[in-house]
Amino acid sequence: MVKLIAFYLPQFHEIPENNLWWGKGFTEWDNVRNAKPFFFNHDQPRIPDNNIGYYDLMNSNFLEFQHGMALRYGLHGFCYYYYNFDGHTLLEGPLKIILNNRNIKNNYCICWANESWTRAWYGQNKEVLIEQRYSEKNAIDIFYSLKKYFSDTRYIKINGMPLFVIYNPCDNHSISVYSDIWKYLARKNKFPGIFLVSVESLIYNVDPASYGFDASIEFAPDWTVACLEDKIEETFRIYDYKRTAINMMMKSDPNYIP
Repeated sequence: MVKLIAFYLPQFHEIPENNLWWGKGFTEWDNVRNAKPFFFNHDQPRIPDNNIGYYDLMNSNFLEFQHGMALRYGLHGFCYYYYNFDGHTLLEGPLKIILNNRNIKNNYCICWANESWTRAWYGQNKEVLIEQRYSEKNAIDIFYSLKKYFSDTRYIKINGMPLFVIYNPCDNHSISVYSDIWKYLARKNKFPGIFLVSVESLIYNVDPASYGFDASIEFAPDWTVACLEDKIEETFRIYDYKRTAINMMMKSDPNYIP
């Protein structure tokens, strides 16, 4: 049976680092409010329903309300983006609230968004704001930073193994070492293993088994089949949604699937 899991962006609350980099009070809502239409009938900016509003994810009551809606409408769970830079975590506040709030019944897993943050994310230069560095110590630290979540009864497991998603494994040239370390630590800490999943966000047709992973997630859209309609300056591009969707549905299986 297919079980739906939604990726969850925790950027909708204020943190000191974003205040420093983007200005006091910055959250993802700033990008939502500032969105502009670029073609006829382009529905921007998108204004949230009054029953939800411009919410703050550090509000425990709202998190209960939001997660309750997800349960009522049949969502199996959330996959929360997790930002850890050599032990320095960003945007983890909502996840900590969820861990400690037993009124929230939703299943969940974690996706390590393992890329450096730069101003290019905001369409500016590539100045590095906080760098992602890799090492064996980092692999160990990542596991133990997540162990409290892995041990939660709500955490999604495959045959008892915590489901751990990596956003861009190919950003880490030592990813095979990481997978070996994580599997060893999982068994050492009384789990039967760890179920590692890569996200096909920037790479395609790379067998996850080649670096010790168990599965991969297609991250739509696949830009290799997206249907480009127009290009505005160097920053904005317009894609034909229907044709892109058709192309996605007609894609052949990856070459690593027998």
